[in-house]
Amino acid sequence: MKIEQLASDRILISLGEKDLAGYSMTFDTLDLKEETSRRMIRELLRLAAEECGLSMRNKRILIEAMQYDKGCLLLLTFSDKCRRRKVYHIKHDHYSITFAFRKLDHLLHCLQILYSMKCRLPESTVCLYQNRYYLILQSAFLPKSRFYYTIAEFADSSRMGRLLPAFLLEHAAVIAQKHAIEKIGSAFSGHSQN
Repeated sequence: MKIEQLASDRILISLGEKDLAGYSMTFDTLDLKEETSRRMIRELLRLAAEECGLSMRNKRILIEAMQYDKGCLLLLTFSDKCRRRKVYHIKHDHYSITFAFRKLDHLLHCLQILYSMKCRLPESTVCLYQNRYYLILQSAFLPKSRFYYTIAEFADSSRMGRLLPAFLLEHAAVIAQKHAIEKIGSAFSGHSQN
């Protein structure tokens, strides 16, 4: 299990297959109408509050669950209960995850390891903006849990959504687009890119 605070009002919880099994759950059985699921969510909220130092008192919590590998990602977004908010639903077949790297060698080493995993790679873009390097993955459903954890070892932060990638593609210097992991990873492995 990994708990990561993405912003002051947003937390990402990564649960592997073993983590879900510890709660007697799978992604398919996750249902907030069931007491087992509600108990698991309460426990995860308590752990997230402790680890990130957040108070959940008088907060509304939006929980988004996304399957990856045999585990799942839970994105928790907090807002004040008294504040009314507009709700918009955008239906797309995928999300984007953006990872930020402070050092070029961290990014390059990460891409080399990802390429060597020999798994089906998501669409990826690498760009440079204000002395930081960004890796944009066009799917929240990463091939394997170790794929996500490998990136998390090297990246300084990550964000899920569509606004940051759109901003970066408009304002940043694009280094490699569409298949950045393959292009850059193969260069380090000595293979030519077709």
